[in-house]
This record gives sequence, C-alpha cells and structure tokens, in this order.
Amino acid sequence: TVTENDIAIAVLRLMETEHVVQEGAGAVGVAAVLAGVISDIKGKNVAVPLCGGNIDTTVLGRVIDRALVSDERLARFSVVVSDRPGGIARLTRIVADAGASIKEIEHERAWQQEDLYAVEVILTVEVRGGDHLRELRDTFNEIIANNDGTIISWGSYRVE
Repeated sequence: TVTENDIAIAVLRLMETEHVVQEGAGAVGVAAVLAGVISDIKGKNVAVPLCGGNIDTTVLGRVIDRALVSDERLARFSVVVSDRPGGIARLTRIVADAGASIKEIEHERAWQQEDLYAVEVILTVEVRGGDHLRELRDTFNEIIANNDGTIISWGSYRVE
C-alpha cells in the first residue's frame, strides 16, 4: 500500500527526472518502488509501466506542492519579529542569506499576543531539502539565543 504523499512524490520525481507528466493512478507503481513497499527488487532490473497522463493542471499544481512539502522542500512557519521599521525586512534578509526563497508571506498584528510592538510573520519558503530547512531553523534559534531583538520567537506550521 502506498500513501497519497508517496504518489505525489512519484509524480514529482517523474516530472523532475524523466520529464514525464503522469496522473496519480499511473504513478502508483513508481510510488511503491520509491517508498520501498515492493520487496526483493534490490539489485534487479525492474520495469514499471506508466499509464495515463490525464491530470488536470490545477490538480497537478496541488500534487506538486504536496510533494514538495513531503520532500521537505516547501515549509511553512511563523516568526514573531519587531514591528518597528525594518523588522520584517531584516527577517526576509535572514531567509535570503540562508539561501531560501520566500514563496508567500503574510503578517498579522491583531492576533499576535506576545508584544504590542511585535508582528507575527507567516512564511512559506522553498528550500533545497531537509538539511537546508534544518540549517534555517538553526539560524533562527541562534538569532533568538543572541537576543538582539531581530527574531522574538518562531514556530512550526508545516515543518516536521
């Protein structure tokens, strides 16, 4: 048995490595191989038939996003920063200097309860993978430990 995430990753891998657009049902065999569900194939030549490219473009976009999340290449988290001029700019500079790319950014003042002069920033970022994501986390934690006021706190939305 394979999960929806396994299938999404299979569709993404087929697009990235084979330049093939494949619907989910047709990528189940590849998903099973990638997820390690099929035993006794190590060291063997294995053919996995691909069938069906009938995937709607809006569905394909969602599949790609879910696969990137499962692959730890797309993450969402919140960061509380100073609401003084330049606070959000410093945060985006930290993310850029870490080599991550901001895909979405939202800031929230009304529901942020930590400090009247702070703002919660919700970021969706693209990173190279799990190691890169952990480096970004370590950077945030180091800045918080230094207590220079740039980052007050941060938390996970969709970071495992």
